[in-house]
Amino acid sequence: MHLSNVTPLVFWEQQTGLLPTQQKITLSRSPEATQPAFDKHFERLTLKYGVTHVVNLLSATKLGEVDLSERFRYHIRNSPLNHDPGYQTEKLSTGQGVRGTGGGGEGTLIRATEYDFHAETQGRYENAHSIRRLLKQSAEGFAYFAMEELDAQSASKRLSSETAVVLLQQEGVFRTNCLDCLDRTNLVQGILSQIAIESFLYHRQDDVAPDFWVRHSTLWADNGDALSKIYAGTGALKSSFTRHGKSSWGGLIADARKSATRMYINKFVDGGRQETIDVLLGRQLGMEPVQLYDPINDYAQAELLRRSVITLYALSLTNDVALSEHLNIPPFRRSTFLWVHSMLMDV
Repeated sequence: MHLSNVTPLVFWEQQTGLLPTQQKITLSRSPEATQPAFDKHFERLTLKYGVTHVVNLLSATKLGEVDLSERFRYHIRNSPLNHDPGYQTEKLSTGQGVRGTGGGGEGTLIRATEYDFHAETQGRYENAHSIRRLLKQSAEGFAYFAMEELDAQSASKRLSSETAVVLLQQEGVFRTNCLDCLDRTNLVQGILSQIAIESFLYHRQDDVAPDFWVRHSTLWADNGDALSKIYAGTGALKSSFTRHGKSSWGGLIADARKSATRMYINKFVDGGRQETIDVLLGRQLGMEPVQLYDPINDYAQAELLRRSVITLYALSLTNDVALSEHLNIPPFRRSTFLWVHSMLMDV
């Protein structure tokens, strides 16, 4: 499982402009005012998923994006979840751009990798696969969720009425961001999804049908297009590469057309659309805010939290080294489970 969000809780604004260079990014709150919201956000992620590995795809040279990354770095360094007192975002020059990875020690519950997507790929999106080696250690350590159905004889010996047993629990999550979390983010999340599936197949010593990866690419391209249409009014940029696995002139022309459409929508359409949304939600001055109720979602979230408490507690009391070795997966880090369990009990 992995998440996509904008640069988290670094409060910033972007002025509209006809050209991309006119869309200036402004930080709207001080670091001191932002840190509590940042900490609360990552505390919730940790309680729900375990270790959080941040993948920051912002540019290391564009002025506004550099400011966001510097603030992001500051908040990670001062986060109570970062137990590495010597934390630095190490920057490794590759001759093309800047790669960085930091906060990756075993004792910390928040990690960070900086990857200047545009500098690393330089228009050749195949180069984005170089990020795999920067995330491989966390991907292997996080593992994945695995459950096995019990046969009738085994189920009858258990005190509970459950007919399945959890073999493996995912220990962490990747949180990927760029500026708007559409194009760069979706491409890299597709790579993360591929890493996870490859790991699962390797541990099971299994294989997939010849057209499986084509279907996988199509799934992520459709996902990116759907999210982008909601947010930007067009399909995602770079979706041609996500869909077909290679760059082409047709894809570049499609991206140029989408960019032009986005500029028009941003300049002439988004203002009225946002005003309509504000009226419907009661967010304008003098209006009562509208409360949205979703009892089905609330029930599902409460049930998932209850089950996670039970599972984390059970895992914290067992030593699954033998199971981990059998599946060729690093042993569970019991300290992480115990910490998360204690936090859950305090909620």
